[in-house]
Amino acid sequence: MARAIAHPNIALIKYWGKADPLINLPAVPSISLTLSELETSTSVTIDPQLNQDVFILNGKETINPKVELMMNAVRKIAKKEVFASIKSSNNFPTSAGYASSASGMAAIALASNQAYELGLDHDGLARLARLGSGSATRSIDGGLVSWPTGTDVSSFGRAILPPEEVPLAVFSVTTTAANKKISSTDAMQIVSSTSPYYPTWVQNSTDDYFKALELIKKSKWEDLLALAQNNALKMHAVNLAARPEIIYWQPESLAIMQQVQKIQTEKQIPVYFSLDAGPNVKLLTLQKWVKEVATEFATWDLQLSLPGKGAQIIDQN
Repeated sequence: MARAIAHPNIALIKYWGKADPLINLPAVPSISLTLSELETSTSVTIDPQLNQDVFILNGKETINPKVELMMNAVRKIAKKEVFASIKSSNNFPTSAGYASSASGMAAIALASNQAYELGLDHDGLARLARLGSGSATRSIDGGLVSWPTGTDVSSFGRAILPPEEVPLAVFSVTTTAANKKISSTDAMQIVSSTSPYYPTWVQNSTDDYFKALELIKKSKWEDLLALAQNNALKMHAVNLAARPEIIYWQPESLAIMQQVQKIQTEKQIPVYFSLDAGPNVKLLTLQKWVKEVATEFATWDLQLSLPGKGAQIIDQN
């Protein structure tokens, strides 16, 4: 048995579109920030008595094809046809646009590597996590993480800066804990095949990726957050133009975004917004402005996260 914890991440430059959906190779490169306070805890226990894997999420047994895909890959690497009991829990809403699949699959990859004695190095772990969820490859590492496009061998998450060198903070704002109606995987397929803006998105977001790398190198943090806000809006714009239209925003989402814009212009507080595939909003700011941002959004349900660490093993036997 091995137990691992991993944290979700917020993509500052979004992963939205797949070059190869079978192994989750991205059509666009991305950059993310691992979040400290949001956490998935996962145990993998090998059980020779089982004739199939058992996956329990937040106390409820469920069937997840992505977990099976990962575990089949684990057994292939281990050369052991033995199944496992996988128990996973999140301390934040699941399947609601909080990247629970990122932390979940990263934790499964790490725990499986230990339980099955795979001996994978960092790159192998990041590639294994990517099989379950593309964004999981970024949750293997902490701090700021990049995920370039490429082949199966070359495309995986890589640390840019460790958490202690990243002066950013993120408030997660929960507008709803309900499951989103369209999964990220399904939405990406719809968008890439029907949205007339998708080719432009791929080129434009790739440009944003390289701009972001330069801003990080020069420590231009406010410029980076402004770019992240714009990149999120472009991702949702390509969704709106798909057929059928994909609208993740709720009225509360829009209210928060408008409040951010008002604060930006009227109070010059460096706070920006970002949304992944869901209605819940992330407020991006600098750590030195945390108190001011918390005061401005005091009426909302806020969860503060600082830059988080990478996935870790916390128990084994």
